[in-house]
Amino acid sequence: MNPLLQKYVDRFNRGRIISGAVAVVIGGLIAVGNMRFTYNALNGPFPVKGSDLAAIKDPEHEQKYYVLAQGQKIYNTGIGYVETKTSRRRKSTDGSNSTDGSNSTDGSNSTDGSSSSGGSSTSGSTTTTVSYEVQMLAIDGYLLPVKVDKVTNDTAIIGELEPLNPDIQSMLMTHVKVDLRKKILPMQLEQEHSFKGLFWFMCIFLGGIFGFGLFRLLQVFVFWKEFENHPLGKSLAKYGSSQTTLRDIDEDLSANGLEIPGSNAIVGARWLVLLSPAVTLMKSPSFVPLSDVVWTYVSSSEQGYGFGSSMSYATIICTSNGDEIRLPAPAKDADQLLAAIGQRAPWAYYGFNGRLALRWNAHKHDVSAEVRQRCNDMQRRR
Repeated sequence: MNPLLQKYVDRFNRGRIISGAVAVVIGGLIAVGNMRFTYNALNGPFPVKGSDLAAIKDPEHEQKYYVLAQGQKIYNTGIGYVETKTSRRRKSTDGSNSTDGSNSTDGSNSTDGSSSSGGSSTSGSTTTTVSYEVQMLAIDGYLLPVKVDKVTNDTAIIGELEPLNPDIQSMLMTHVKVDLRKKILPMQLEQEHSFKGLFWFMCIFLGGIFGFGLFRLLQVFVFWKEFENHPLGKSLAKYGSSQTTLRDIDEDLSANGLEIPGSNAIVGARWLVLLSPAVTLMKSPSFVPLSDVVWTYVSSSEQGYGFGSSMSYATIICTSNGDEIRLPAPAKDADQLLAAIGQRAPWAYYGFNGRLALRWNAHKHDVSAEVRQRCNDMQRRR
């Protein structure tokens, strides 16, 4: 393959390899980082006794933290996390309403009230939501603080062991009798209903990451080993045999290839190769026979900013199948590409023309047929 073309094909393949490898590595790191979670999801909940809990020094690093605690009795502590939302509605004498709201999470409650002043009145309403309750599970002579969604009489609690919240610990020390405080375990059990659901969600997520990465790697190393299956080969298949067309492009670029980096294009005597920008690793080169070029010109536009303006340029290439290819480039490179195409495809219209633009927009097929006939006539005379 022509070295110029090979460079961009290699870059395209390298982009697939990099993105695939990164996906696999990220998936692997997530899987390794959640091995403890995975172990508990697959094997838990683990039945525990009071003596097992008392032996745990740090629940954050305990291997088996998704547990089933079977106690003998459960007590209400009266401790809970309460979220209070207060909204106030103001009504004016003209009948209009306005509402403002405030939130409180300190556990305090406020009563509904109303007041009036001048030509308006204000009424307030308070909504209280209990996020969780704290109960005490008596298990084999120990007391285990338990966070539950709502007060329960069930003495079998499934959940995650975690360090005891300092606020909860402080309140327990206030509410619990002195002789019972020594029995309180230095951890809490948060009731969990969706532990395994989270695990399966993680499996689906990781499966997607691994699948994406492995598919990208398989594309390069397995599926694309045959050139006809490579995106490059498929893009050439519409011109006949992929291998034959590639040899023709190779010969053309080797003898006549002019690379214009700023426009991301290579111009040969018979072929125009459009390359993906250097920052783009996911797009393979595409090809346009110069015999398909109908019209080419350079467009410019001014972009204004608060501190000034700048000009941007692009070479526009209109082809016989109705495509309008836009290749942004610095002014010098855009002009160089325009000149190269004009020299090697003299049958095509060259430069912008308002009347031609109207014709092209309204009758692309007719303009293309006209240029195609001119191309055939020139090639016969050569």
